[in-house]
Amino acid sequence: MPGSVQTGNFCDSIKEIQKMVQMPSITYGVIHEGEVICDSIGSIDRTTGIPVDSNTLYSLVSVSKGFLSALAGISVSERKLSWTVPISTYLPDFNPFGDLEICKDSGLS
Repeated sequence: MPGSVQTGNFCDSIKEIQKMVQMPSITYGVIHEGEVICDSIGSIDRTTGIPVDSNTLYSLVSVSKGFLSALAGISVSERKLSWTVPISTYLPDFNPFGDLEICKDSGLS
């Protein structure tokens, strides 16, 4: 149907990726032209077979740094943030351990 997202091939691709990376499950979300597509496939682990759902928690570990960096970059390009201004300028209650003047030059790069 014109204007709607064709999810069939996309879902098949997600399943292929799941097999390639040998993960028991994947939860994903995509926003395309205002339409939200999200799903969870697989099981919590290979031994239990308990299926994942929208409430399953995943440990993102260092992956979240990439998301935050990308969002910061978008905000800089929209002139909402600056790489050289300390984050405390935008988040006065931010209380990091160590450098109170933390900004990109402090280690994001």
